[in-house]
Amino acid sequence: MISFPLARGTIRRQVGPLLLGVLAISIPLFSILHALVLGLFHKPVFPTGDEAVIEIYTIHASHWSQLLGPYSRFGWNHPGPAYFYLLLPIYELLGRSSAAVSLGAFLINLSVMIGIIVTVQKCMRRECSVLAFYVPLTIYLRFLCRVMTSAWNPDIVILPACALFFTCGALSVGHIGTVPVVVLLASFVSQTQVGCIPTVFAVMCVSVVSCWVYYCRKSRSTADGGDRKGTRRDWLWFVVAAMALMVMWLPPLIEQCSGESGNFAKLYAFFGKAREAHSIQEAFPVVAEQLAAPFAVLCGVSTGSLFAATVVVALIMLFVAGTWAGRKRQRDYCASLCLLAGVGIVVGLWSATRIEGEIFGYLIKWMSCFGVIGLAGALGALLPQFEHASVGSKMSMLRKAGLVVGVLLCCWAAAAGVVNIYRFPRPSITPTHRETVGRMYQALQSYLHENQVADPMVVIDHPVWPFATGMVLQMYKNDLAFSVEDKSLFMYGRQFAGPAMTPSIEIEFSSEPFSVGGATEADRVLIGKDRFENRDVFVYGHDTTYVPRHLYRGPAVTIKDTVKTKGDPNVLVDGKIPADGSVFDNPACLVLLGPEASVTLSVPDAPVLGLVLSADGNDAYSIFGSKDGKTFDPVALCPGRRGFGMRTRAFLVRGLSDLGFIKVLAESGDGFYSIGEIGFLVQQEADRRPGEAEKQVEAR
Repeated sequence: MISFPLARGTIRRQVGPLLLGVLAISIPLFSILHALVLGLFHKPVFPTGDEAVIEIYTIHASHWSQLLGPYSRFGWNHPGPAYFYLLLPIYELLGRSSAAVSLGAFLINLSVMIGIIVTVQKCMRRECSVLAFYVPLTIYLRFLCRVMTSAWNPDIVILPACALFFTCGALSVGHIGTVPVVVLLASFVSQTQVGCIPTVFAVMCVSVVSCWVYYCRKSRSTADGGDRKGTRRDWLWFVVAAMALMVMWLPPLIEQCSGESGNFAKLYAFFGKAREAHSIQEAFPVVAEQLAAPFAVLCGVSTGSLFAATVVVALIMLFVAGTWAGRKRQRDYCASLCLLAGVGIVVGLWSATRIEGEIFGYLIKWMSCFGVIGLAGALGALLPQFEHASVGSKMSMLRKAGLVVGVLLCCWAAAAGVVNIYRFPRPSITPTHRETVGRMYQALQSYLHENQVADPMVVIDHPVWPFATGMVLQMYKNDLAFSVEDKSLFMYGRQFAGPAMTPSIEIEFSSEPFSVGGATEADRVLIGKDRFENRDVFVYGHDTTYVPRHLYRGPAVTIKDTVKTKGDPNVLVDGKIPADGSVFDNPACLVLLGPEASVTLSVPDAPVLGLVLSADGNDAYSIFGSKDGKTFDPVALCPGRRGFGMRTRAFLVRGLSDLGFIKVLAESGDGFYSIGEIGFLVQQEADRRPGEAEKQVEAR
């Protein structure tokens, strides 16, 4: 008869968490089903920039080849790939829809938030403390509503980092069962955003020390006849945590051991080198702005320096008061949250001083959770002194109210995420520049099909990398065989490494046209041109075999005259083209000493179609022609090329066969003019059909 009320009480205690879980899970599942019915996940969506890179890495994960985390602009990757393997199930379930990446990020954030609420419900036993906790959480969720579905790695680590603090607080007060969760969260945050590692390490050390103190006390009680089975059971959690740690970090360890220069070695070389650190005065305003951002959103004000400094000072005072009050009133969990938040601010501020280059806000956006964590602990520590006077016998009712508030917060977050996901694929809300990717990809498909191009190499001009990344993603999703140039592999992965030999066709994404000033590219075909983010973008097909096939190799071309040059003029007609990127004043080049310098040479007696000019990349050169070598008229302008050092241009020039001589002069540039080779493109036997040469000029 006694067991029945106990069982009924147990059921009652389980109803709240069960209701919380059912509601929080049913809402996103319903949204997925509804979206599938409407076909929203099957509408064409064209991510660009970092969104496209994250989806590319998720596809790598589907092949079990993704061993590293997101890329960095400094040439290394964040430590591990856990994020992409978490995105993979929902991505595959929804047929590799781009919108599924945002849905996966939303489910990660929602799961983490449910974990935070469960942890707090378990650790904050007093009802008023539990209810007070939801005040800062509500403030923070209002701040995070717009990033709940963001898959960008600086955004996706915010809530997991917040959850890490709450679970570390639980660990520090003796909840040994949270050790595996702490390991998983710490690994996820560290692998996805390397800048979090110092703070994660410091917070875990504080928690482990507190846990060790607790364990020592428990061991002494065990020696006096305490629960020895419970102590042995605690050790099992550490075994599970060790196994979780091994699984999480095995992929990056495999990558490190499989290559000559692994990612860990790159990270050590980058962060271990001596550099001039930012001062505290430089880092503090940026960190303070992030700490104050949730409260600025609540107040509807901008995060100015005065407002941010005021908020930080107030938070620090609350942290100190919360730590003192929590220890005095035996609210150890609340005191631990205040202490950990203070440690996070100190270590985070030091980490910000170590950032290379400018301290951008997005790099430390995850620090915005420190203020909310400490505020939750301070409220939980300070409010209990009023609980008996203010709530009286209504404590059980407030506990239920706290649970209801937690459920409502989960529903709010779920609703905000669903709205953002529904907006993502709709053409009416999708930015116009994304549609550019769709149009240009159709043009690229037509070019590859009509010309029967196999295994092209992608070459990217840096200013248009977001657009080019969207194109690379579409090529990858449609199973096109291609490779990416070496300098871009750090962004897309070694999975796109090309063959040792130069491919016959390169797909070039450029921010500038190649055909300027009457010079029509001989070895490039314009696939498409469009506008993307207020910039012109060009896609070219580059035939790397065109110049070797059409380069004149007959009797030697003679140098008639040089003016104000340095070096051997004969290197210009020796048939050896300097490698792109070589220095402008190397022995294989003729240096032009100013804009008055020039080189005059003869035109071969052959069906000449155009010129090959190897010259300094960021300089433009004028081409003049003459029949008698005395009177020269403008023929074409050879524009500069983006990139360091010598760059090769091959362009068609109408009527060049009728000339006897050409003169090359520096038109504009940085003043360091140099020419490495001047060659002639001639019509080959296969091209010698009536009017074929003129047709080539017209077509190009």
